[in-house]
Amino acid sequence: MKQQKVERVHLEAVVRTALGKGKTGRLRLGGLVPAVVYKEGGSALSIQVPGKELSRILRTKAGENALITLQFGPGSTEGLKGHPALAGGENVVLIKELQHHPVSSQILHVDFHQISLTQKITVSVPLSFKGEAAGVRLSGGVLEHLRWELEVECLPTEIPAEIPVEISGLEMGK
Repeated sequence: MKQQKVERVHLEAVVRTALGKGKTGRLRLGGLVPAVVYKEGGSALSIQVPGKELSRILRTKAGENALITLQFGPGSTEGLKGHPALAGGENVVLIKELQHHPVSSQILHVDFHQISLTQKITVSVPLSFKGEAAGVRLSGGVLEHLRWELEVECLPTEIPAEIPVEISGLEMGK
């Protein structure tokens, strides 16, 4: 069975100059999500991304492991000058952390981590259970999932969307 690789998607971004609690609140009311992009050894860059587009990306099969290429508009050139890694070349990032509102589940903030497509990274990949366990089907047992994901080290372009696990041979107590 051929593994489906993680999707590569594009996301528009604008460098954010207005910082602070009130300013980010107004951004959210306008449908934007405040975010930060960082790279090991570099300084963080405050940006904003469209909330609907970010939610669309999270609903793909890749979810939080989607390779996102940030596309900065012409108004962002001045803000990118201090961040040469983002100013030129491919701006490929992974979602490192999402903050949600505890009641509405609205995305409040996102941290992006800039990556290199030629260096291995460690990511969590969801497990996908296939089949019905024999112990459940024949003996009336209950299937307990102790793990829902595994950490995988690989190149960013080789991240599997999921890891299939065949469970039809599981007997009671296994």
